[in-house]
Amino acid sequence: MNWLTFYMSIIALLGSLAYYIQAYKTFKIKKANDLAKISYLLSCFTSVNWLLYGIFNKDVPLVISGVISTIGSGLVIIGIILYTPASANTANNN
Repeated sequence: MNWLTFYMSIIALLGSLAYYIQAYKTFKIKKANDLAKISYLLSCFTSVNWLLYGIFNKDVPLVISGVISTIGSGLVIIGIILYTPASANTANNN
């Protein structure tokens, strides 16, 4: 692994930590009313696609970032599902 690949792997890790910070907060306070589910679903979808692209191209930083981002955004989605009351979902649609 050359220095640029190592550096980009670290950057991929740091950039993906935002999902874990949000997931931690969501599970800690048990509230997700203010989170946009569609935004995190889109993030998860794009993360999965970057992961697959990285696997097919054998690009280590993309694979690392894809795995970390997919898991992190998935955790936020789980938190949104668990901690958004049904009444908040119907209130946002009106």
